[in-house]
Amino acid sequence: MHVLIAKVTRWAALTAALVAANGCTSLSSRPARQDQALVIAGDWQRDEASSDNFDAKLAQVLTERRQRLRARHGSGAARSSGDEQDGGSTSRDPRDFDALQIPQEETEHFRSRMVEELRPPRTLHIAQEPGLEAINMRLDAETVSRHFLPGQTVSRIDEGGAAQITCGWEQQTFVIRAHYVHRAVRSWHFAVEPATGMLQLRFEVNDPEIGQMNLISRYRRQSQ
Repeated sequence: MHVLIAKVTRWAALTAALVAANGCTSLSSRPARQDQALVIAGDWQRDEASSDNFDAKLAQVLTERRQRLRARHGSGAARSSGDEQDGGSTSRDPRDFDALQIPQEETEHFRSRMVEELRPPRTLHIAQEPGLEAINMRLDAETVSRHFLPGQTVSRIDEGGAAQITCGWEQQTFVIRAHYVHRAVRSWHFAVEPATGMLQLRFEVNDPEIGQMNLISRYRRQSQ
């Protein structure tokens, strides 16, 4: 929820542009039930036991990325292997060898960046502005709220890059979608589960660089 939003992504601190944009959206400006915004409002604490394991999900993403990089340079490996089988020199062309390696620094830097961008917040504060449909959110220890007006599309720049951000309601679920210029899409879905009373945050990523990632986080309402 970091592009969330800027973690889903520290949007308030990293926003370089906030320009209203004209456009259509399939999201509604109001929930199916008019009191639904008040249902998701409150202070919430992530419940680790009933939430997906973020570190395990990220490890899977990193493994799949590593496999894609190796497959991308597979032709170099084939040339090197063929030379040895034909009785040629057993020494590899340094360019082929380097192409098969993923520098440790690059991998660690990528992982650190993904942790910063994608890790779900431990705490959420959600409020609805009196007399408006706008939703305000604060993540963890942030002091500045993120402001979302359902049905509105805006342009933002955050850690993920430049994006068109839309938000609104799908029945009783509040949705935020970010469409990035490099064709990546991230979305956050907020809804209170009737059976548990917990706030469910479903975070979905489809990114040419990262790959696909789906993460469910559940939050318990904190006493006032």
